[in-house]
Amino acid sequence: MTKKILYFDMDGVLVDYPSGRAQLSQETQKEYEGRLHAVPGVFSLMKPLEGALDAFETLSKIYDSYILSTLHGIIRVHGATNINGSKNI
Repeated sequence: MTKKILYFDMDGVLVDYPSGRAQLSQETQKEYEGRLHAVPGVFSLMKPLEGALDAFETLSKIYDSYILSTLHGIIRVHGATNINGSKNI
């Protein structure tokens, strides 16, 4: 039986976007003003929202789960390959 697909957004759903922005230097914030989402590694600086990781893990057992990113397309999680054919972490 094929699992239904469930898509997750990062900012505001899985992670707290302002928590990552707050960790950027003033210089970086000025350099990337209006496009902070383009700062290399910015998503790795964001703190997960309370309960988000547990919810993601639980729902991923039921659904074929994907994380959406406006910069990188659709990325399949849990060691699968993404739409570009490269291996996810």
